[in-house]
Amino acid sequence: MTKKKELNDEPQRKMFNQPVRRKVSPDQLKEIIEQHKKWLETKGKEGKKANLKNTDLQEANLNKARLQKANLQGAYLFKADLQKADLRKADLQEANLRKADLREALLIEAKLQGAHLEKTNFQGADLTEAKLQETTIKKADFRGAELFRSNFQGADLKYADLRHAHLREAYFKGANLEGADLQGADLENADLPDAILIEARLQGAHLEKAYLMKANLANANLQGAILEGAKLHRATLNDTRLRDANLQNADLTDVKGLMGGTTCWSERDWCRASERYPKV
Repeated sequence: MTKKKELNDEPQRKMFNQPVRRKVSPDQLKEIIEQHKKWLETKGKEGKKANLKNTDLQEANLNKARLQKANLQGAYLFKADLQKADLRKADLQEANLRKADLREALLIEAKLQGAHLEKTNFQGADLTEAKLQETTIKKADFRGAELFRSNFQGADLKYADLRHAHLREAYFKGANLEGADLQGADLENADLPDAILIEARLQGAHLEKAYLMKANLANANLQGAILEGAKLHRATLNDTRLRDANLQNADLTDVKGLMGGTTCWSERDWCRASERYPKV
């Protein structure tokens, strides 16, 4: 995805055919949220669905706001406070949430395609089945977040913090996870074909039955990781640390970079990397 230059000056935005951000006062925002709440509670019979498309909500206080199904496409939410906000099924495509606080927010099935999420705080947030394709998520904080079946296809997660995140069945085709911290993360049955995991930290991560075909794990740290039944066909493992990793029944066909393979394939014993690997 081509990264667009961010323009804060409205004449410049018009010149480059980018949407001009609509200004919303705190009182107007409060009224929009109240009307949206009524719309939700009456199932559309009263109130009005929130339309905050292309609005300027920089540093807005949306703590615990009820914004399920709200339209926030292209909204400028830089450093906004969205702690514990309810954004289930909200449309946040192309929104700018850089450095926003979304701790413990509900983003179940939220649409975040193409959003800017650099250094955004998602600690403890629920992003079950969220759509994050082609998003920029560099250095974002997902510690302890729920990301079951979330779609990160083509996303840039370089140096993101995903420690102990719940990523079962998440989809990472072609995603960039270079230098990401995934220590203790649950990636069981996750799809990571063609993913870039160079220098990623995966110590103690759960990767049972994960699909890692053609993934690049060069210089990654997988010490103590559980890769039982994982598919690593044609993956790159140059200088990958694998001490005490469980590779039982893993598919290592045509893997690049391994020297000598594993030391055991017993049904009872754990397969452990040995000194034959470049780094342990």
